[in-house]
Amino acid sequence: MARAHGVRSLAGLVAAIAVGCGGEGEGTCPVEIRFLPGVSEQVSEVFAMGDWNGWDPDRTLLSRQPDGSFAVTLDLAPGDYAYRLVVDDEARLDPEAPLRTFGAGGDRESSLLRVDDCSLPSWEVRHAGASPAGELVVEARFVPGRNGVGLDRATVSASAGVELSVAVSRDDPADVRISAAGLASGRTTVRLRGADRAGREAPELVLPLWVEREAFDWRDAVVYQVVTDRFAPSGEPWDAGLPHEEAILQRHGGDLVGLTEVVRSGYFEDFGVRAIWISPLYDNPDDAWPWYLDRESSAYHGYWPVSSRDVEPLFGGADALRDLVHEAHSRGLRIIADVVPNHVHIEHPLYSEHAGEGWFNGAGECVCGSTCSWETDLERCWFSDYLPDLDWRNPIVAAQVVDDTVFWLDEFELDGLRIDAVPMMPLLATREIVWAVRRRLERGPTRVHLLGETYTGRSGWDTIAEALGPHGLDGQFDFPLLWEMRRVLARGESSMTALDQAVRRSEEAWARAGGGADGEAVMSVFLGSHDVTRFVSEAAGSDLSDGFARPPPAPDGDEPYQRLLLAHALVLTLPGAPVIYYGDEIGLPGASDPDNRRPMRFDADLAPREAWTLEAVGRLGRLRACLPALRRGRRATLVVDDDVYVYLRDAGDGAPAIVVLNRAAESRVAEVVLPAGLVLDESAALQDALGGEDVTLEEGRTVRLPVPALTAAVFIPAASPCAGR
Repeated sequence: MARAHGVRSLAGLVAAIAVGCGGEGEGTCPVEIRFLPGVSEQVSEVFAMGDWNGWDPDRTLLSRQPDGSFAVTLDLAPGDYAYRLVVDDEARLDPEAPLRTFGAGGDRESSLLRVDDCSLPSWEVRHAGASPAGELVVEARFVPGRNGVGLDRATVSASAGVELSVAVSRDDPADVRISAAGLASGRTTVRLRGADRAGREAPELVLPLWVEREAFDWRDAVVYQVVTDRFAPSGEPWDAGLPHEEAILQRHGGDLVGLTEVVRSGYFEDFGVRAIWISPLYDNPDDAWPWYLDRESSAYHGYWPVSSRDVEPLFGGADALRDLVHEAHSRGLRIIADVVPNHVHIEHPLYSEHAGEGWFNGAGECVCGSTCSWETDLERCWFSDYLPDLDWRNPIVAAQVVDDTVFWLDEFELDGLRIDAVPMMPLLATREIVWAVRRRLERGPTRVHLLGETYTGRSGWDTIAEALGPHGLDGQFDFPLLWEMRRVLARGESSMTALDQAVRRSEEAWARAGGGADGEAVMSVFLGSHDVTRFVSEAAGSDLSDGFARPPPAPDGDEPYQRLLLAHALVLTLPGAPVIYYGDEIGLPGASDPDNRRPMRFDADLAPREAWTLEAVGRLGRLRACLPALRRGRRATLVVDDDVYVYLRDAGDGAPAIVVLNRAAESRVAEVVLPAGLVLDESAALQDALGGEDVTLEEGRTVRLPVPALTAAVFIPAASPCAGR
């Protein structure tokens, strides 16, 4: 799915900003502001007021255009300009401006007009791609700056870590062609450089390209979340012999070398994982700091950065990260890094060098949930008195943090970011990150996935949606659905009808908000994370009140694992990019943070019920990876009552999937009327791809689907190549 770069038409207001070259004034560039009223909106006059005209609403008039829009072209020096539109005396934010700022003294949010330096040359991408056979071709054109000076052929160079052929056209010296053959499967990043004959360099063109059998779409991804320290030590665990209440606060010893070995083993492909989300990679303090009820904790989790660009040495450093990325890419796996743009640790050089200079929100007197409110002070309070909160309203801070964030993607060839604590920053923060990523790394067909964390309660749809949209994040975590899933499937406190209502409400909210990729948000459904209790312990009714003194044990019956598998079946058959938190594929128990971050276990260390759960989740994941309907098909509810939930996923290719979830204590038969437009051979059999009873379609559009107690089924055409996986 291609991320949108141009102007989008909305039901309300539409405004466009275009920056050109060849300004009239010395050192200036022309920029157009365009406003299109909504379909039913009657507008008489439109002005713009901003930094360029002293915020005088009468000095910049937008003229009415033949198409009904209003527009003005300004000549401005390169830089940033805060502004607002004045539509019939009403001051408004520009709804289509990709960027925002706090101009006019910093107290009022405004749209941001960013004018590039049109005296500099640039690259235009005509074509960029790699074939499944390993043939790479890039065709780019050198665009002169305002002075019109063309490309200096001698300055052209390209690199990609493989042998490239670089040719400048004889017919048109502005055209450059880069090619390579025999590339192995995986990612290759082409970097093109060049300057004009006056010595002005064009910004480096960076094009990540993939050699793979089928073009990847982030809807294809099952994302696996790793807390690196707790996942796979390359040596002996560091906390061996420590009592539980101490071990869960200390480093376990998991590292990137161990994670790479798990990747190399094929573990992730075994259950359809296509992307790995890694906990923050920054260097963190070595000593412990007070965190949990006055208990001191090490920074094993990575969320206390003391450096913005150094990889934690205890994880293996930069070389280990590069080895991991290379191994993952060779297998078609994407790597998402967790980034922390909201705060730093007090030992970070940014704090020691800039405290008191307007870089941070206060000096630690406003701590979230302590001296300040989570509700009213969310954008300025500190997580702790040693975690200074960055002030994104300061443009210098914004520029620094954006550069540091994009660094990780560029330097280590990562494929996405999970952005921590989105609502603790003004909206401009994520928009600045999106803007920078688009311009730096999305000039070709490959999209960087930007996934936000907006932690909300059961009714948080609107809060989550604020950071989506055509200039916003590609997706967010569906917290409202997480909580409803736990109520219905783990605790049995509500009905499947309520679960269906939550699914529909989410679909409506995300469709209305849109996202960074073609206006369609790729949301992440999930059943657990490092911030909530473990699902299987909740399903078992365990005491979760004290994970230090009374850590919940593994359940001693089948039912909690059956309920867990029902939740996995829901997560892995809904649209989006579902997330599996490490250990949930085996039913790892745990109370709240930090007990929900126990060390991962593999193979011979698994109990029989855990091994059964892993096998069942693997079958679900492999089915999703195989069947397009489960990744890209539309979803429609077919039947729902208190205990049974049936829905369709259909990609229109004749191979739909019918998902049946039965949380009742007895077997059920769901009688389903197939939609009239469903393409399906009615003489064919349907197979439960999860190993249950198969059925044969009878005459008409009604089919009876049997499902045992506390079980999920996914019925697909028996002739499908995905059957039996």
